[in-house]
Amino acid sequence: MSSIAGQLSIRRERQGRRPVLPSIVLRVGVDESALAKIRRSLQAEDYQLQLTMGEASAFVSIVAGPSACADCLVPKDLMRAMLAPALGVEPEDIELAYPKEL
Repeated sequence: MSSIAGQLSIRRERQGRRPVLPSIVLRVGVDESALAKIRRSLQAEDYQLQLTMGEASAFVSIVAGPSACADCLVPKDLMRAMLAPALGVEPEDIELAYPKEL
């Protein structure tokens, strides 16, 4: 058999289990408008958002300015949930660093 389905069934028979198919990652892309709103919110409290995008992940650093409130950031899980739609990645694919960790 030359079809992929035929190859998969042969593989299944040889290994005695289901084949492992590659996962497909669909990256929607950054929603610049949504990201700008988050940046403005943070800037109002003297924070800066630094962003590095990977293929299907993001590294976000929140940097505090001199007048930033040290305890005013939302919990990381909530921040990831807010950032995920703006960045086009899943919340668990966002590595997030807060000022106390930098």
